[in-house]
Amino acid sequence: MTVTTFTPIILILSQASADLVSQQEQTAPAGLTPAGATMMIASITLVIALCVFCTYRILREPHPETHHHAPLEIDTNDQP
Repeated sequence: MTVTTFTPIILILSQASADLVSQQEQTAPAGLTPAGATMMIASITLVIALCVFCTYRILREPHPETHHHAPLEIDTNDQP
């Protein structure tokens, strides 16, 4: 099949997608729905709470320098 065979199919599909987009623009409500706003607020709140919790856990340890470093004896199998 050649490119000229696919040309009518591409034109038909592009026109159909343009018609679908124009229909959605006419019927789509403007702005954010209450369910969308609730989901967005819940998601942002959960992410911020998780960041605060993790930061608090790390900063409240008495001696983090003894726990948060990798041991120096790790064998990385590097070739000389």
